[in-house]
Amino acid sequence: MSKITKKTPSALPIYMAAAVWIVLALFLPMHRLVNILIAAVLSLAAWFAGKKVLFPDKVEEIEVPDGTGDPELDKKLAAAREQLAQIRACNEKLPGEEISQRLDRIEQTGLSILDVVTRQPEKQSQIRRFLNYYLPTTLKLLDNYIYLEGSGAENAQTIQTSVENSLEMIASAFESLHDQLLRSNAIDITSEIQAMETIFASDGLARK
Repeated sequence: MSKITKKTPSALPIYMAAAVWIVLALFLPMHRLVNILIAAVLSLAAWFAGKKVLFPDKVEEIEVPDGTGDPELDKKLAAAREQLAQIRACNEKLPGEEISQRLDRIEQTGLSILDVVTRQPEKQSQIRRFLNYYLPTTLKLLDNYIYLEGSGAENAQTIQTSVENSLEMIASAFESLHDQLLRSNAIDITSEIQAMETIFASDGLARK
């Protein structure tokens, strides 16, 4: 068995950011633009301090099988894990709370998908597009997003907003794929149980 690193984000930094707005609203008229900007900056600072200093993501190591027995599939899964590691590296470069949450979902769900297929190589056909298109395209989008940061390009903000919106779609799609893999597991288990019951009955071993 080998180990991979899994991060579980804390919700407390979000609560800290929200608390800033609540506290400032008690003392400042929030209908003024300058006060809204102050609250936005302070809430971002509170979230960043909470996420990076006070309540960092919980990091734990989980065990996964060393390989599938299929060298070609193992190579593809290793490449996918490397791409997910690069997505995590991109996440660490970006300060936005919402985009960070979406990237956390993408990374963790992606690792879970790979874990399922590592344990059950017969499911590799179900993640072919995930390996060949979804992951590399997601990484490409993030690389472009980071490149546009501070580039001064005329349409940089528009493109970055499109990327941010697409990340929610990607995270949801990854979660749906993971759910499909788990549902097929349940179907396989049910079929095995039914087959065993039939064999027990034919061998006269089933209790009436």
